[in-house]
Amino acid sequence: RGDHPPTPGKVVAIKSASILPEFSKQPHDIVRETQILSTLGHTNVRSFTIYEEDTSTVHFWMPFIPHSVYDLLRCPSFAPNHSPASSPSPARGKFAVLARSLIYQIASAISYLHDVTRGVAHRDIKPRNILLTPEGCIKLIDFGISWQKPVSSLPNNLWPEPPNELCPHICTGPYRAPETIFGPTNYDPFAVDLWSLGALCAEFFTSLRLIPDDDSDDESGNNLDSECPKPFIFPKNYELTGMRGSWARESLFDADRGSIGLAWSIFKIRGTPDETTWPSFGSLPDAGKVSFIDAKPVALYKLLPNLPPLSDGQSYPADGTHFPPEQPCASSLDFIQRLLVYPPERRMRAVYALRHPWLTEQPLLLPQECRSDDNMVSYNGETLGEMIHSYLAAGPL
Repeated sequence: RGDHPPTPGKVVAIKSASILPEFSKQPHDIVRETQILSTLGHTNVRSFTIYEEDTSTVHFWMPFIPHSVYDLLRCPSFAPNHSPASSPSPARGKFAVLARSLIYQIASAISYLHDVTRGVAHRDIKPRNILLTPEGCIKLIDFGISWQKPVSSLPNNLWPEPPNELCPHICTGPYRAPETIFGPTNYDPFAVDLWSLGALCAEFFTSLRLIPDDDSDDESGNNLDSECPKPFIFPKNYELTGMRGSWARESLFDADRGSIGLAWSIFKIRGTPDETTWPSFGSLPDAGKVSFIDAKPVALYKLLPNLPPLSDGQSYPADGTHFPPEQPCASSLDFIQRLLVYPPERRMRAVYALRHPWLTEQPLLLPQECRSDDNMVSYNGETLGEMIHSYLAAGPL
């Protein structure tokens, strides 16, 4: 944070990074980032206002936005009220409306980047890189490892990346696309964003985990090797008195045990790749270096307890399948499943995500700068910004 030079007293965010390769970890490239950001202009993408460069460092100033989707996901109250499905509650409706709004805006930012006229792949989609303005407008940030064919190939970049020489060490932990784990240098960077979008969207509907604080550990006699409490659905009227710690939303996939651990975490949920689910898997450079147990896909809805209820006549499949049905349906699970498929070319493109029936069959609640005549201005008397504030004000507890 800092003061905006031309406007003293206005709080801004300042990003500074070295333009010397020896001080920049591949593929992080501040030169490429500023080149790409200077060409972008979209409501859901944060741009910079001032740019400065000296002999060894680049600085740019951006509007300061204090909250992110990560902060929202840590709030235990940001979950549906688990009353019986036959009795929809206001809390459940509010949660579903807000989830649809934010996911639509995230998909809108990615669709803008992926458009053929721009051809930008972000390559680090995650909750911390999606900010929330007081009005509820999302802002995608941190283009430090983004890729664009004409810009990324330039020799004056810190780390040039021509199309067939891409760096596979991208994305963050549980949002990393499975193909990048196995060492390719000619992957589809846009499909990587789509997998990350699916993993992020799934996190809206996973359980919460309570991480005890240090004092709680000391008093209870726990040591560092003790396991944290298992994740659970935050129940209605749960008594929090005496509980100390912080909340974390469970990610769908687990990256705590390195790249191979992440691969197995993905495979045991989406199924071990075979000729049906991922015919080209064997062509990845490192695909044959590790053998995985044969696992079948599991039913995703069983891992996403906070999914909105289905419409009348709809039901989730009893058994797990890797690919979604040919025709999309108006459910968040269908939306997520179309992004989390192994073959990169079969992932739902961002422009089609915006047309998915889950996002189009009912009006969306959007901030004024994103709103059209078909969108809602408020829901049960609350604007989008007021809804988000009500969750953030309660805090992560």
